[in-house]
Amino acid sequence: MIGRLQSSKIAYCLCCLLGVGAAFTIVVLWFPHTAAMWTYPIQQIDAPAHYYFVRKILDEGLPAAARLWPNDEYYPPFFHVLVAGLVKLASLCGIKLSIIGAFNTVWIAISGIIWPFGCQLLASYWTRKQFVDSNLFACIMAICIPVFAISSPSHPYWMLNAGPLIAFGMATSILPLWLYVSLRLLDNLRSMRFIIANLVMMAVCLFAHPRIAFTWLLFIVPFIVVKLSLKYILGMLGVCAAGAVALFAYMTTHYQSSRYFNPSSWFHTFVPTRTLPASIGVLVTDNIAGPAGILVAMVAIGAVGIVIIAPWYLRHATKSVNNSVRRESVAIGILVIAVSTVYVCSAAVTGWFANIVTAVWYRGETRPITMLPLLFIILFSYTLSVLWYGATIERLAWRQVVCGIAVFMICSICLVGQVANPLRTDLRNTLIDNTSLHNDNPHEQMTTQKYRVLADVAQRVDTDDVVIADPLNGSMYGTAAFGTDMLYPIYNPKAEKNGAIFGQVERAFASGDPQQVEQTVCPISQQGEEYFLDMGQQAPSLQMFTFKEQYDPFHDEQIINSYVDKGVLQPVQDYSHLAPRGEQWKLYRFSCR
Repeated sequence: MIGRLQSSKIAYCLCCLLGVGAAFTIVVLWFPHTAAMWTYPIQQIDAPAHYYFVRKILDEGLPAAARLWPNDEYYPPFFHVLVAGLVKLASLCGIKLSIIGAFNTVWIAISGIIWPFGCQLLASYWTRKQFVDSNLFACIMAICIPVFAISSPSHPYWMLNAGPLIAFGMATSILPLWLYVSLRLLDNLRSMRFIIANLVMMAVCLFAHPRIAFTWLLFIVPFIVVKLSLKYILGMLGVCAAGAVALFAYMTTHYQSSRYFNPSSWFHTFVPTRTLPASIGVLVTDNIAGPAGILVAMVAIGAVGIVIIAPWYLRHATKSVNNSVRRESVAIGILVIAVSTVYVCSAAVTGWFANIVTAVWYRGETRPITMLPLLFIILFSYTLSVLWYGATIERLAWRQVVCGIAVFMICSICLVGQVANPLRTDLRNTLIDNTSLHNDNPHEQMTTQKYRVLADVAQRVDTDDVVIADPLNGSMYGTAAFGTDMLYPIYNPKAEKNGAIFGQVERAFASGDPQQVEQTVCPISQQGEEYFLDMGQQAPSLQMFTFKEQYDPFHDEQIINSYVDKGVLQPVQDYSHLAPRGEQWKLYRFSCR
């Protein structure tokens, strides 16, 4: 008996390794194998910031992780600490690993190992730990769940393209581990092991990105409501209320606005990214297109039906199991409604209700869409467990057939999702385009010519020198690609704390007053010199930035020429032979010393 039990555990562990290994292989195969992907930065709005954060940690040491923004404000640093640590570790081993290479490696490890493993562990709460006592079923699910977890384009691939939103993506990949230990704690509130595990996972997730706490709440609250007594529920509501008050106080003290009590006016620039039918289509298919998406929709509709009838389906089970199933069904039903509401509102609905529901995820669908794979994993794990258990305790032929069909369809989704998954392929192609220097538009963020300019600038200026330029024309990649100290290393540096210098330089440069420019610019670098890089107009793909006009003086040829005539700017290098016809790209030095 003991030997059989030991063999079952070994078999289950092997299936877990097989499932996670398969998921990791798929992620690696999906990841672009182009040389550009490992050589050039991703050309997306948030990407330069992430490369800059890593460089800041490498240049200033680990304490810089607490003040990553250019104004030394806090930004969740976990991903960047790992990337910087990998660069340092490689150097200790005699390997020169670029920031871009380390960045990609950490993303692959988190997305291909941590995320599928966490999803499998979370699924095991129902497939192995809750009420199913079948090693065969647990082994099947241990292989399928990790593969299904990396089938949807919504996560982890979406986060690598959407910005990329690396920090939130990393927190989402760790979230299943936090949810698992939270569910185990709800089953035994006195378990010190799971109390400690919850505290550890909470700290890790918040270190990755604090806003993941809202996603955790959305997923865990339904289970709290059905599993705990009224006093614990009221206590949880009290904690949430206190958190809401603290968040409101933080927002009102840090971001002045007259619209806080008028939700219909929030996010006034928001435009729905999908129609209502399209958002529902994404919802029911887990954002998987093609044959796999049709299978997902069929299984999802059937799974919701199983959630509704699960207590009846298991009416011959023991009373304790039946009560457990009833509670689980209610919780998962609430979860399906909650996540569906948040996602549809984030993608297709406007008005005060949608603004309130989605506010903590920054209103758009970019973050809520990452919840869909996690929802489907919970939904499928629970309903398949119910079907398998029902077919086991009451061996009716129709139950066994239904269960067999359901398991077969899950396996089919995992297989077809790897063979025909056009949306995931589209994301890969987009990523390839976003790391290529061959752009049809010469004014885009990064082109071969702009890369050559930035490389030459990096050779001409010293490490203590500061270069001022319009970040929206791609100059911010000077920091990302070469480590040049650009005054604007990201497209939107914050003005809080010591960030006042950013606005001061913009206003001084726009003034046309040489004395004001010198008084503002010359003290920036204490030990080096100050330079100005004229690299043309702003990139079309960055025009969504609301405050883009603040950088207009930096590409205004009339203002630049006036400073040259007055001796404020001294030409250093002419790059006009690399510029589009009619433009003059040049590197200047401010006449400060």
